[in-house]
Amino acid sequence: MNGGITKVVDLEKHFGRTFGSLTSASRIQAQILKAGDGARGVIFGSRGSQTGHFFNVVNQKGTVRFLDGQTGKAASLDGFKGFSLMRTN
Repeated sequence: MNGGITKVVDLEKHFGRTFGSLTSASRIQAQILKAGDGARGVIFGSRGSQTGHFFNVVNQKGTVRFLDGQTGKAASLDGFKGFSLMRTN
């Protein structure tokens, strides 16, 4: 992706998939856990009218991890009003 602000529609076009409706992090965690080892996706964290944030989720042998590629660390789930998941596999 190019620099600057990335929009949800940009990632949907890139992956040829769509984000689901807003939900909770715990529901996304349950969905990825149920999908099995290796399941992964991109999450959009919504902050309402403020700029949101994209990060990744992966099931690694039954442990669901939320990962932030910008920081290289575990994603912080604080400060968001809701989350949307786009599975990438």
